[in-house]
Amino acid sequence: MRNHICRKLILALVLVFTGMLFAHAVSTSWFQIKIQDFQYITKDGMKINGTMYIPKDASSTTPAPAVITCSGGNNEYIMHEAVNTELARNGYVVVTFNPYKHGTSDIAATDTMGADSILTYTAELSFVDSSRIGMEGHTLGGSYLCQAAAVHPELVRSLICGDFINLNGSGEIMTGDKDFHCTWIFAKYGEYTINPGKDLESPMLQAIFSLEGPVENGITYKNQQNSYTKTAYLANTTNFGYHFSFEVIERIVDTFGRTMGTPAVRPLPQIWPAAMLGKAISLFGLFYLLFAVLSALLHTSRINSNFPESDASLEKGSFFSVSLLWLSPILGAAAYIPLYVLGKKILEPTMLFPQSDSNGLAIWAAFISCLCLLFIRLLDRRVQPAVALSVLLNERFGGILKAFLQAACVFACCYACNLTVKWLFGTNISLFCTNFSTFNPRKALAACSYFPVFMIYFFCTGMFQIKYLYFKTGHLNPLFNCVFFNTAGFAALLLLNFSSFPLTGNAMFHWGRFAFAPILYMLPVLPVFGIVTHWCYVRTGKIYLSTFVNTFLFTWLFIATNAMYLV
Repeated sequence: MRNHICRKLILALVLVFTGMLFAHAVSTSWFQIKIQDFQYITKDGMKINGTMYIPKDASSTTPAPAVITCSGGNNEYIMHEAVNTELARNGYVVVTFNPYKHGTSDIAATDTMGADSILTYTAELSFVDSSRIGMEGHTLGGSYLCQAAAVHPELVRSLICGDFINLNGSGEIMTGDKDFHCTWIFAKYGEYTINPGKDLESPMLQAIFSLEGPVENGITYKNQQNSYTKTAYLANTTNFGYHFSFEVIERIVDTFGRTMGTPAVRPLPQIWPAAMLGKAISLFGLFYLLFAVLSALLHTSRINSNFPESDASLEKGSFFSVSLLWLSPILGAAAYIPLYVLGKKILEPTMLFPQSDSNGLAIWAAFISCLCLLFIRLLDRRVQPAVALSVLLNERFGGILKAFLQAACVFACCYACNLTVKWLFGTNISLFCTNFSTFNPRKALAACSYFPVFMIYFFCTGMFQIKYLYFKTGHLNPLFNCVFFNTAGFAALLLLNFSSFPLTGNAMFHWGRFAFAPILYMLPVLPVFGIVTHWCYVRTGKIYLSTFVNTFLFTWLFIATNAMYLV
């Protein structure tokens, strides 16, 4: 038994470190690029954190062109990983950073959010050619860079703005001829745009280009008073997909090569998906480590069921199990309706508290918890459950405390593994939109305050699954039931929202990150919660262990997700 557990632990660690070694090798163009974190004190006296990608050939004797990148919304710089990788392997020094209030940077409120200080900092680097500095920002990140370019236009050679026209007054700033090249890249299927695909017809963009009609896609317009140019593109992607679009990344690299007189695009395919594959393998190893550590902590023999069932109750249970299983998408969607209404109709205009994704996650968890409890109470009157509610609730304090400590130990082991990865490779297991190695005291404080809400949610959903979905119904096994229940509601709502794109070119619902980000950030990990619920119950017959493990996982994801900051 002990040898079996050791083999699991070794396999998990091999997957984690092999996957990250491969991802790091790809991201550094096979160790030709140095990736290092930096911290800079701005002119406002505030701290900004970021990361640099430094090509091997860049030095004080052979300075390289530089590109400053900034993610949009309240995302951290980790969202620009794919863009940064491709720019760096094409010869650019890449400086990517978290503006004020983002990630672990200090909280402040200025027009540039510290971007102007990063611009001057980049120009002062000895290995950077200060005459060839470009900037690329997405949505709000683009607006911050526009503001920075207005402060120091003499330092900017080329500016790319992604998926926005006029945020924070930056549209007016960009109107008229500028002493640098300007490029806009819009998402044809933008989730947050009222009229996606119509950006080129915007009056503000026409004013920026000094035109009386729509801006033509991909056509370069020369300024009337100088030799600089303006160009706009409409890319076949979404707002979120901007960072992971082959078309967008190709446009970015090609634009800087054309407007900055920098190295031409190499005849190589984009390699960032290979890095993502390595991180996906590493993330799988991390989750496998979770179960390996749990196996080492649990000495309870495997059980089939703690509660004998009669054929009659099993038959009734099977009927309700299958019914609820396929109705779970409606359950997930229904839980989102009040969240959407609350976020858009109540919180935003009255500003009861900051509208950030932390609130969205907590309110979503609270609503779906109440909904699950309501379903449980209604169904208790209709069918004799396999596990009595009183049995689930009647646990001794010692057992609950033991389960909590076991879950905390699992979390600590996984987090320590992640920090080791960060220390070894200078990067982390950041898959698409999460930064699992980030520790932000502000986020940790928020996570502690929301921990009870998440715990209630996972207790309710776990109890719901075990009571009404935990039946062997032939082709539907308990593991499938648990995974499907955790995932289907979100997946169905996501598909529903995008189902109107083929017909109208618009999303069915135009909501902000308050309600949308939890779907994007949680959906890939939600199946793991179902697996944990099933596995822990099979091993122990208790709901508490899976409740605490899932709460730690959810809280970890909560503090790691890019779309969360405190204002």
